[in-house]
Amino acid sequence: MTRPRIFPLLFMFALIAAMLALALFLPVLRVLNAPATWFGAVPLAAGALLIAASAGLFRRRNTTLNPFGESSALVQDGLYRYSRNPMYLGMLLVLAGVALWLGRLLPFLALPVFALVVSSQNIRKEERALEARFGNDYRRYKERVRRWI
Repeated sequence: MTRPRIFPLLFMFALIAAMLALALFLPVLRVLNAPATWFGAVPLAAGALLIAASAGLFRRRNTTLNPFGESSALVQDGLYRYSRNPMYLGMLLVLAGVALWLGRLLPFLALPVFALVVSSQNIRKEERALEARFGNDYRRYKERVRRWI
């Protein structure tokens, strides 16, 4: 039986909705108060910029942004010199920013959930597809650049 496809950007937005619901309906343990919660804007903005910049590199190389599509180019420059998954890293930063902004404990659970689900459902499959498509070029890239940071 095949697992359902998880579109990471939609998953991130679903987790944000869950984080908001947890903070509102199950407001367990406030860990930050305003104005400290306002610092959530920093990782949120940084994450949005990472996502946009990484997507821009894909567009310039005329390769797909669809995590289930076939890549026509192996992007190794720009942010991809430092992380094999800067878009996913950006999404994780957005979630961290929202969690900080909410200032409650339970919304922080979304971060490991996102990382674990995306790693198991998306990244591993994408890596296998890239290795099959680009062979030794991808294997060398994988040896040089870490998965997250």
